[in-house]
Formats: sequence, C-alpha cells, structure tokens
Amino acid sequence: LFKEHIEALSRKEKFNFTNLSQETIKIYYKDKEVPDTSSITSFLKLPLHKQVIDNLTKMQYDLMTPIQRTIIPYVLEGKDCLGCAQTGSGKTIAFLAPIVSLMLKEVCPKQKITRYSSYPVCLILVPTRELAEQIYKEARKVIHKTGIVVTKVYGGVANDSQIRELKQGSDIVIGTPGRLIDHIKNGKLFLNMIK
Repeated sequence: LFKEHIEALSRKEKFNFTNLSQETIKIYYKDKEVPDTSSITSFLKLPLHKQVIDNLTKMQYDLMTPIQRTIIPYVLEGKDCLGCAQTGSGKTIAFLAPIVSLMLKEVCPKQKITRYSSYPVCLILVPTRELAEQIYKEARKVIHKTGIVVTKVYGGVANDSQIRELKQGSDIVIGTPGRLIDHIKNGKLFLNMIK
C-alpha cells in the first residue's frame, strides 16, 4: 500500500486513498489475512468500550470512514499497522478510539508516579506542535469520563507547565521528538510501560 502511494505521489498523480476497495487492500497486504471490514459502517458494530462509543456519539461520529473501517479492527486485535489517508479522513479517531478502548478494557495499570516523573502506557509521536495540539483536542473528547489522563509535550513553549502535568501522571503522552527527549533525559518521563 505504502509503495504504491509513493509511486503515485512521485508521478504527481492524484490517488484517492479514501475509496480503496477491500480487494485492493488485500492485494497490498500480500498473503496476510485481512479482516473483511466492508460490512462495518458504524462504531456501534465494533467491540469498543461503552464509554468510547458514548463519546464518539457525542462527537456526532455516526458513519465510519474507509480508514477507520480498515484500521480499527487491526488495532483492536493488537496488531501493528500502517494507515495512509487524506487530511480530514478520520485518521486520528482511527487510532485513538481503539487505543482508549483497549486501555479501558485492560484496566490501565496504576500510575507509577514518583515525586518527579510519569510513566504513560501510550505514546503518540508527532512531527509538529500543531499536530500535537490537534490530536490532543481530539483525545480529550475521546477520553471524556474515562479517568484516562492525556498530556501534550512539544517545543517552542515553556517547560514548566509540561513538567507540572507530567508530575501529576499521564496515561497518554502526545509529543514531538525533541521535547520528549528533553523530558526523558531530565527524568520527568519514562517509557518503560509503553504498550
């Protein structure tokens, strides 16, 4: 899937990522078993945690997009996957909803919060602070009333507020590489419990 996208982009062709058929997806997965997601149209048909479904309903997500139909079953099965889709096609919800659902079903391990550090169980690595902010806003909606704590860390702003949030503990950390490395080196953030 990824190779074909790169080839299409290098030829500067428009490639419609949102309308990939199940047959096309199978070709790119080679001989690996691909779940048939063509019949899944609603989040209600997925084995997501009830609170996640309630939050998605409040966000007025009714019908699933192709990237969500394709990716969410894999993430729920605990498989690694790579998804590529256009801006605004629902990628953030495609990975956030199943991750939060799995965290709730497996009961988040108790935070090993020391006086100066945090041990999250999920890390979302992003290239820019704008994207970190965007994902953070969506994450806050998905985790509403779950007890899960999300923190954002990125450069270009003062460290103090980020350190304060990390000291209070965090289950999900969204961050840019540079600032994450700073917090790890300073002993404010540990990735030992990342799943």
